[in-house]
Amino acid sequence: MLTLDELETAFRSAEADLEGHLERVAAKYQAMIPDSPEWPGPGPDPEAEQARTRAVSDTERAKTARLRQAAMEASLLLTRARVASRLQGGRADQ
Repeated sequence: MLTLDELETAFRSAEADLEGHLERVAAKYQAMIPDSPEWPGPGPDPEAEQARTRAVSDTERAKTARLRQAAMEASLLLTRARVASRLQGGRADQ
């Protein structure tokens, strides 16, 4: 059984993997489909955002889903371990 520290590390790693992947995908498609030069802002050009969303490959969507699921599972395991620790009278890290 993993310790709370090990579960916390696994959760943070899964979150970092997901965030890194999302940033890489966003940068890739931002470079492929930039905002229109006529877009006055603020924020991203909505039409370009829609085009980028449609352009994302199924492979990248599947990888995003797997990474998101891994982060959610790690979070669930960490939460269960914290609850179990509290119920057993131990100290659960916040």
